[in-house]
Amino acid sequence: MVVAPVIYPKPGFDPVKDFTPLTMLVTMPMLLVVHPSVCAKNVQELMALARSGKEMTYASAGAGGPQHVAGELFASMGKLTWVHVPYKGEAPALTDLLGVHVQAMFANLPAVLPYVQSGKLRALAISSAKRHPNLPDLPTVAEAASLSDYDVQTWYGLFAPAGIPEPVARKLRDETVAALKSSELARKLIGQGFTVVGNAQPNFAGFVKSEVPRWARLIKEANIRVD
Repeated sequence: MVVAPVIYPKPGFDPVKDFTPLTMLVTMPMLLVVHPSVCAKNVQELMALARSGKEMTYASAGAGGPQHVAGELFASMGKLTWVHVPYKGEAPALTDLLGVHVQAMFANLPAVLPYVQSGKLRALAISSAKRHPNLPDLPTVAEAASLSDYDVQTWYGLFAPAGIPEPVARKLRDETVAALKSSELARKLIGQGFTVVGNAQPNFAGFVKSEVPRWARLIKEANIRVD
């Protein structure tokens, strides 16, 4: 919704004009992880490696996705250089990270946490602006790298077509938020690493509108393209 219109030459839609944002459903942070063989015990040491002239590689689940732009924003704000290696999905990316074919990755929390807990990967930081309640000792990228504005999360939202009647939009939003806030569904989502949001329509609409130029600047600076 906010990256595709910039990456693709002719996306065929405008995320602001062609849709009615109803509510943000959930967010999910990513963990910045490295293989244990990488000589970096924290984010500052990883940044020093990436500035040392040695080739550093990081994987993602695909060009233009949240993991890719998280890595590019980290490189841009931290003034470091590393090489992006895109994969066709998070599973093959993690497989190659575990096999030391790449050195680092921003990976969705639920997918990567078991490898961190088993010691197969080392978590250096979390991508959200705040620490995660399940990982209170793990610093944010903003904290660890002294990058105060760094905040990248995978998010999922509910949209309707532009021009949908307001009573219908309100009904869809209200019923969706009620379901999200139900104890059973909320418990399942939180257990999978999500943060339940269910915010007001104006707040979600404002968020989407602000995200488009934010990522457009980065994508153009980093020359991110999808063939």
